[in-house]
Amino acid sequence: VDRQAGRDEGMDPERYAALAVAAYSGAMSMAKTAQDAGLLRDCLAGLEQGAPSPQSGLAARRRRRVLRRPP
Repeated sequence: VDRQAGRDEGMDPERYAALAVAAYSGAMSMAKTAQDAGLLRDCLAGLEQGAPSPQSGLAARRRRRVLRRPP
């Protein structure tokens, strides 16, 4: 869909997926060691900035539900 709309911007989705999985896996390890979920939120924010296409509203709501900020 993005390629048909001209929003490809030269990014290979498979390479981005591999990068995203590796980055988030590393962030999970760091967050577990530091006992700080903020590292996961920071990683997610960084991945969203470099994402090849915008995320749907439903996916964003699911992430907020899973990664709630502490009160």
